Amino acid sequence: LSKLKCNLIYKEFINNELSSKKKLDFNKEVNNAILNNEIPEDNIYLKIYLDYHLDIIQLSEDLNEKKKSFIEIEKNYLEKTNIKINEETAHITGALGWLYNIDKDFFDFKKSFNYLSDAIKYTKNEYNLKYYRNNLGVIYDQDRYGNSSKKKNNKNAFRVYKLDAEDGLHYSYGNLGKFYILGLGGIKKDYAKAITNYKLARIATNGDDNFSDLAILLQKKRVPNNFSEYIFWLEEYLIKKQDPEVFQQIAWFL
Repeated sequence: LSKLKCNLIYKEFINNELSSKKKLDFNKEVNNAILNNEIPEDNIYLKIYLDYHLDIIQLSEDLNEKKKSFIEIEKNYLEKTNIKINEETAHITGALGWLYNIDKDFFDFKKSFNYLSDAIKYTKNEYNLKYYRNNLGVIYDQDRYGNSSKKKNNKNAFRVYKLDAEDGLHYSYGNLGKFYILGLGGIKKDYAKAITNYKLARIATNGDDNFSDLAILLQKKRVPNNFSEYIFWLEEYLIKKQDPEVFQQIAWFL
């Protein structure tokens, strides 16, 4: 909310309302920066422009306002900058790719897949690359795009998660744990590997404190017989522990 309040000041800049005697054409400055592939760290006008629209996309509850900002970023920024040489373009492409997969009002799984694929292809930032790849793995994992079989998509997801786990991404450790307990994509169920990956997901850099999977497996001392049994285990744990993170976990599964 506070960011959106700050956006009201950004809006005045964008509308030239704060320009000294209105001699400065803010949008002209922004468009020149875009065409010259400048980065926001070096151009305050571009920074204000991008912060304004990205804050709306991520935080606003006004769907018309969000739609306008999606269009503005895609048509005026992404299409006019060169992702091959502009790291900020790759970063925003990856960010929008994930948003199109999780924002219920703007689901577009084709865009999500294509944007994440482009971000992976062109980014030179190794840190960001791990997140783009993991998020593309989620698209495969959820079987939300393309004509491949569920099994093939699961294999692709496992391959991507494995790459990022090797780079130490905590999300990918957790995602691998799921594959080992459920035997997805033809992967053999493996209790020990599931335990190892869930432990790594907690202690890796930026790891969270959701110990539900680990706690359940250690209590049951085996992997579930099937998906339905595992969902039952999660629901059983949820009722007992009243852990809000498990609500989200079940939602991802279903």
